[in-house]
Amino acid sequence: MDHMSRIETLIKDMTLAEKLGQLTMTAAGYAVTGPVIAGDSTDAIRAGTIGNLLNLFGAGHVHELQRLAIEESRLRIPLLIAFDVIHGHRTLFPVPLGEAALFDPDAWALTAREASREAAADGIAMAFAPMLDVSRDPRWGRSAEGPGEDPWLGAQIAKAKVRGIQGADLGAEDALAAVAKHYCAYGAVTAGRDYASVDVSERSLLEVHVPPFAAAIAAGVAALMPAFTDLAGIPLTAHIGLLRGLLRERLGFDGVIVSDYNAIAELMRHGVAANLTEAATLALKAGVDIDMMANAYRLGLPLALECGAVTMTEIDRFSGVKLVLAVPPLVCLLLYLFTRRWGSNLTPAALSEAPVNVLQLVAGLVLLGAGYLLLARSGNQSDIAPSAFELALRSHLSTILQVRPRFKEFVIGFPALMLLPALVPSDRARWGWLFALAIGIGLADVVDTFSHLHTHLSVSLLRLINGAVIGVVVGAIAVVAYRRLRRAEPT
Repeated sequence: MDHMSRIETLIKDMTLAEKLGQLTMTAAGYAVTGPVIAGDSTDAIRAGTIGNLLNLFGAGHVHELQRLAIEESRLRIPLLIAFDVIHGHRTLFPVPLGEAALFDPDAWALTAREASREAAADGIAMAFAPMLDVSRDPRWGRSAEGPGEDPWLGAQIAKAKVRGIQGADLGAEDALAAVAKHYCAYGAVTAGRDYASVDVSERSLLEVHVPPFAAAIAAGVAALMPAFTDLAGIPLTAHIGLLRGLLRERLGFDGVIVSDYNAIAELMRHGVAANLTEAATLALKAGVDIDMMANAYRLGLPLALECGAVTMTEIDRFSGVKLVLAVPPLVCLLLYLFTRRWGSNLTPAALSEAPVNVLQLVAGLVLLGAGYLLLARSGNQSDIAPSAFELALRSHLSTILQVRPRFKEFVIGFPALMLLPALVPSDRARWGWLFALAIGIGLADVVDTFSHLHTHLSVSLLRLINGAVIGVVVGAIAVVAYRRLRRAEPT
């Protein structure tokens, strides 16, 4: 069973309590980072009503709780273990503000990589870092955790830290999921008072406070945390415009949104929710995937569901988010091609039997070129910020797709799927899409290499070799498959 099918099967088999458990994060008590202290969670883990833990570390302790989740819960879903890994883990490095003064992206990435290795060895899977709050008020005490006063520097740090924390492969045993925080303008609190209101102009918001987060998203950050604070009277935890509008649609963020500590319950103190049910509804509608420490989703959403404030479809969509932190891009592409957009009218047979078509050829070439330009300007290591047009295009593509593949596999793989059947003689077009898929994946990796060519030469060469090898291997598999399929055709 593939990754997506497994997730869909799990969601169908989940009770409401188990779905809400995947949206709930509670503290294990090994460290204290907030005012609410959790009790014993072992029974809830067995029952599947808690799917995420923070403030737990140590291989032995983590192994025991993971054993409960995997061996004694009904669905056997592993726990997501998160921790504040700010400036080192077992080995300590300078505080982020001091490290920013190095002006050395390689050093920033290396310290994050070492911290990630140590934390992963302690059983941690998610780091609440990097903190990307631009701060220009020396009275704000949390300035030490951030990049300082410059948004450009903050963007460079964001890219380096995400690269260091997550490594080359988020699925590797020494990689953590990075959480960019605190979105957005948290460092601009009134009079430097932590948790105070924020009131900045739209220009300041977009030019000063958003760029580090946009850079983290371009670098592939896995998760993001909204700020405790309100912006012009609207709490960030319930801010549909900034979470779903700017973050998801304009910046193209397709990762997990984790609330800050008890932040959903704090919506009552903000005065926008009368009770926990209203608070949970507001956060869910705004797009918050995981409720940290408020227990709002577990306790409030059942009532919200009863009264019709939320739907089971919304809960199902969010319940699967943690499980699809890294959905294989090929699965997303195939889902799009065969199910998402053209429905039952598009079948592998219909696609493979397409005749040679000049318009198809031109469209494929145009999309291929546009994809290359987008990748070259928006690569993970690019110092050139994507334009408003590029951000809008990303947003529209995500809306059309309804699922979110890795961008480079789409902009290269899909044009190739259009292009190749048009180039294959009509009597052999039957399997042209298979070649297109192989070449698309290989080209995507090679082009991704060229979008990183201003990195260190040895890294670029390794990426180029990696892309070429992937292209050759996938292409060879496609050729073998094609020949076998041809032999199997009736004469």
